[in-house]
Amino acid sequence: MDRKCRIIFFLLLVVAAVGLTGCEATQDLSEEDRLARKDDKGADTGKKPEEGELFPDTPIGQKLRNHMNVLTLPAETLEEADSRYAKSLGELRKDPKEVIKLLAEAYRNIEENRYFERWGLVKTLGDLRNDEAYTTLSSIAKSAIPVEKSEDLHHFSTQEEEQIIRLPAVEGLAALASQGHKAAERDLLNLAVEPLYPYFAVKKRAIKGYLKAGRDTKARIRFLKSKLPLDLHEIVTLEVTSPEEFQAKVRELTSVSPDETTKDTAEEQLPKEPAPAVK
Repeated sequence: MDRKCRIIFFLLLVVAAVGLTGCEATQDLSEEDRLARKDDKGADTGKKPEEGELFPDTPIGQKLRNHMNVLTLPAETLEEADSRYAKSLGELRKDPKEVIKLLAEAYRNIEENRYFERWGLVKTLGDLRNDEAYTTLSSIAKSAIPVEKSEDLHHFSTQEEEQIIRLPAVEGLAALASQGHKAAERDLLNLAVEPLYPYFAVKKRAIKGYLKAGRDTKARIRFLKSKLPLDLHEIVTLEVTSPEEFQAKVRELTSVSPDETTKDTAEEQLPKEPAPAVK
């Protein structure tokens, strides 16, 4: 065997040895380590998406990223925040089908504990006022709320967060129902009269949405009251507190000075005369 052949033979042996070592090392790895190695390999080939990313790196995906950022940007006034949001929403309405598709995919894939972002996705879906969003909005509104996961309910409740996420889904269905979408209207009615549905805030929004969905408001009120228990009849109405009445109530509640509201009963009964001087 000449020198060149010996070198090639030696290199082949080295490659074989490395391959066997790699196989043995993989067999010795735990299941968790093997999955981690698989993920690393995917990252090396560019196949693993960036962790936490909701939208693809496309022009519409970038629009959606910017829109989600708008939800978190501070604003000097409520009008400024609303104007900024409306402008961003207008951009998304230029490509509604693709936008709704990406929003639905993002909601399916997002981690459960990212509550604010989930709320933002659902709110945007509803605010688009597009029939293409019905299927996703209906699924979210009717989905069961998971069991409570918080161990400190005084400061945080996962079930409350889940209800907050479902409210814009119901409002989105109400908007579609007011535009004549019959399936959305049926969903609102089912949520409103379902006797075993325990989440009052969601049920209340469904009731209001159903009442607004048609012009026969009085007939709808009578029908809902025939299906709902007496303790819910007071919310079967479209009447709202006027801004003037609300402001008057606020003034009444804030008319007492902070010094007065912080006194306890014993302090209020103390004599106003100065205490006698000690000899």
